[in-house]
Amino acid sequence: MCPRPGQWQHEKDGATEMNDLTGNQYDIVVNVFSLTTTMMGVASIFFFLQRSEVLPRYRMGVTLLALMTLVSAYSYHELYLSWTAAYSVVNNSLKVSGTAFNEGFRYADWILTVPLLLVALVQVLDMPARQARVRSTILAVLAAEMVILGYPGQMSATAETRWLWWGIAMVPALIIVFQLYIGLSAAVAGEPEESRKLVKQARLLTIVSWSTYPIFFLFPLLGIGGSFAFAGMQVGYAAADILAKIAYGVLLYRVAAVKSAAAAEMSSALRTVKI
Repeated sequence: MCPRPGQWQHEKDGATEMNDLTGNQYDIVVNVFSLTTTMMGVASIFFFLQRSEVLPRYRMGVTLLALMTLVSAYSYHELYLSWTAAYSVVNNSLKVSGTAFNEGFRYADWILTVPLLLVALVQVLDMPARQARVRSTILAVLAAEMVILGYPGQMSATAETRWLWWGIAMVPALIIVFQLYIGLSAAVAGEPEESRKLVKQARLLTIVSWSTYPIFFLFPLLGIGGSFAFAGMQVGYAAADILAKIAYGVLLYRVAAVKSAAAAEMSSALRTVKI
């Protein structure tokens, strides 16, 4: 029997993970979705408010960070609503309501936010305008391809299909890693020392946080099932999103802020010399 759209299903003793979910597991996921929604919303407000604190040439990057976290705040709110609608409490027992938990919201989020977070990195680097446009386009297209190619596998109930699309989606993912470390190497090397360290940290954080996504994707194929794995996957994806968007975004904002402060100090010093 094929699962409903957006519902990950792995048969175990005739029951699905959704049917086996305990009250504690349900509450943990509810709380994580609620917390992640709040954190993304607060981060978005922070980035919007801090736009004026950086030089104009870095404001596009900070704006993209604000939009990225705003989209994620909305997506996690929808995930929260879908999760709570998928269950009901009957005689103090947790029951599946009959409404499928829709993980499609997660992919709708990623197809927008993953390109934004990569383009934001390019926007805070001091690159020639034409080169920045080319790099931004390449990274955005690769990011969208990675998410789109992963979706059929995530929604599939067959191991063969999941392995196929996992392998295909890993191709643009590996090209993105190549672009981050090789394609942008000259631009990163040309950064001032303090901001160069921050960019390297953001780049490493991206790789570390992204490495968790394909692992969670493979849970059913590795024989990791049951309600614990199902709930754990929801928590794991949320934690990875917090690292890949909020923590990463703060690092990129600091890159823009550090270079803006250095430019302001230099400008002030030059005015003092002229006087």
